[in-house]
Amino acid sequence: MSDKELFEIAASAIEASTRPEKWTEVCERLGDRCNALFAFVFEFDPTLHGAPIFHTPENLEFMKEFIALFKSGASNDEPRSYASIARQEVGVFLPEAELLGVTHDSAIPPNAFRDGYFPLIGAQSRGAARLNDIGPYLDALSLHFAYGSKHMDPQVRNDIALLGPVLGMALEAGRIFRALSRGYAMLLEAFDTLDCGAVICEPDGHILLSNRTFQAFAREADAILEVGGMVSTVAERGRAGLARLVHDATRSGTTSRDLVLALERRSGKLPIIAKGAPLRSADIRAGETLALLLFIDPEDETRISVEGLAAFGVLSPAEIEVCDLLVRGVPTKDIALRRDTSTETTRAQIKSATAKLLCTSRLDLVRLALSTRAPLADRPSAP
Repeated sequence: MSDKELFEIAASAIEASTRPEKWTEVCERLGDRCNALFAFVFEFDPTLHGAPIFHTPENLEFMKEFIALFKSGASNDEPRSYASIARQEVGVFLPEAELLGVTHDSAIPPNAFRDGYFPLIGAQSRGAARLNDIGPYLDALSLHFAYGSKHMDPQVRNDIALLGPVLGMALEAGRIFRALSRGYAMLLEAFDTLDCGAVICEPDGHILLSNRTFQAFAREADAILEVGGMVSTVAERGRAGLARLVHDATRSGTTSRDLVLALERRSGKLPIIAKGAPLRSADIRAGETLALLLFIDPEDETRISVEGLAAFGVLSPAEIEVCDLLVRGVPTKDIALRRDTSTETTRAQIKSATAKLLCTSRLDLVRLALSTRAPLADRPSAP
């Protein structure tokens, strides 16, 4: 194998760390260069005896049942071979006979799984190499040959010795990228559960990330817009104020009181309240502060509840029901009418709840309800 061919296979493996579909090409090229029927690259789980990640060449439909068995760990005959592979140095390719400590292929112990698929693919021998030296998985490369292991080209061992560490690092990088992708997806999902519009943007207002509530606000086009990837407002006179809010949020020395703005609504409803906050971290973007903008709809009645008050565990069910109406702005008389009780009973329940929660007034009760409510939108349960 020429140095150029080795380099090209290594480059494909590195690319496969972020583009898993490239592993098909890597396996095909490995098989061709090593004069093998097939090359497989996979992660073997020594505990479950399966291969959760298994890369193969294309067009192996006729082997799908055997591959599925191997991936699931249903084969009980393979662990001995892979325990031997795990004891080898990274990149050391050995035929199966050598791995199992016998002198020739005919002395290999019976293996129902192996003997079941060998005739299907026309294989006479196989071999494997370990690709990693850390981690819970055994990363491995397996080659299948149409001839006995004694006819294997010695160059195969040299090529795998060079490529093995690269393949192993590519598999490890792939695991890292998958973990990062899962983590990022979870963070995005959490960002979307906020009950207010949320945007992370650059100092010029360019949006880097926005949640579903903000996107709904922007589609509604009542107060907030997204124009050319920038956060903006429907009312022209509000645009300068919003731009200043974003700019001030990325400056040092700005107080939180300065980072609040009311955005006029075209519908005439109460304005959307915009709040800004700085995001300063070298891990986010070195040398630059980003802005976090929160857009709160005061017309949204779901943003206030007695979840937090009930969590203290001191209120009776009746007091929780009364407080729920109270914090939503319902007058005492109307609370009594809705609950079919007297005004005096309602006042007594409000007074009792206020005392139990160590509040001195109804306003304190509302503040406590606001401060103890999680800022998460109610999401419908999956059926």
